[in-house]
Amino acid sequence: MRHCAPIAIGPALTGGAMTPDAISGTVMQQTDPRGPVLHHQRLAMRHTFVWVRVHLVWSTYRRHPWIEPTWQERLYRRLAGVARRKGAIALCVGGARDHVHVYVSFAAHTSVAYLVDALKANSSRWIHQTFPHLRLFSWQKGYAAFSVCKQCEDRVIGYIRSQEARHRPAREGGVDGS
Repeated sequence: MRHCAPIAIGPALTGGAMTPDAISGTVMQQTDPRGPVLHHQRLAMRHTFVWVRVHLVWSTYRRHPWIEPTWQERLYRRLAGVARRKGAIALCVGGARDHVHVYVSFAAHTSVAYLVDALKANSSRWIHQTFPHLRLFSWQKGYAAFSVCKQCEDRVIGYIRSQEARHRPAREGGVDGS
């Protein structure tokens, strides 16, 4: 099971569009009554352009298989909702019974640590409230974060989508017996 949003074409934009002149830093030619004047100043960017996509991974405490297939998809949707509320876009969410993968596009104002803390705290709270018998559930303290280039995006999404098969026991047909 996994939750994957459609991939946006092009980078995430915040604060409005940028002109090609602002991106390239070309000089601007203006005229005044006495004739053309060339300004040798680089144009200042007026908007924020962000292309920061990160593959996040963290596990349950001591890799205990807490995450049940019956509510796994709900957890993934919850993680995507938390990311959205924090200004990020969850492009793909998946995992196995003992860990999750979140492929996310960051907003200009969001740090990796802030988003991961919010994802883990909110999802843990949701699990405790929704499933009171899982009161001992917790996430591990750390996490892994990997930057992803545009060329690798499809491979990362494929990897996240295949987590269930990759972590299925070999007798059930898991990938490479892992």
